[in-house]
Formats: sequence, structure tokens, C-alpha cells
Amino acid sequence: MQEFRCRVDHKLLLKACLVDADVEIKCRSCGTMNLFKKHEHVDPTMLCYKEGCPNRVQQPAT
Repeated sequence: MQEFRCRVDHKLLLKACLVDADVEIKCRSCGTMNLFKKHEHVDPTMLCYKEGCPNRVQQPAT
């Protein structure tokens, strides 16, 4: 998982692994729109939480 921070005031906006999406988030602190692009080197079969997917990763027991 990677941290995504505002490019202006560096506040934490999101912790995620972007596999097949680009995300645009507005910083609540300064109002800047931040665009984060998916990682090109992430294996798309690495994570899947969708029911019935053959690549499903079980969430760890807490």
C-alpha cells in the first residue's frame, strides 16, 4: 500500500494500491485537486477482493 499526499501541503489524502484506476482527490485543507495515476508496474492479479474472483485474496483474520 502506498501513501498519497497533497502536492501543496503534503497532507495524507489516501492509502491505497492503485491497480486499474486513476483517482482525483480534493485536499480538505487547502482545496487543491490532486490526480494520482495507477502504477504501471503493479501486477493486476496481486489483489482482488471481489467475490468469486479466482485471484481473490482473503483478508487476514483480526
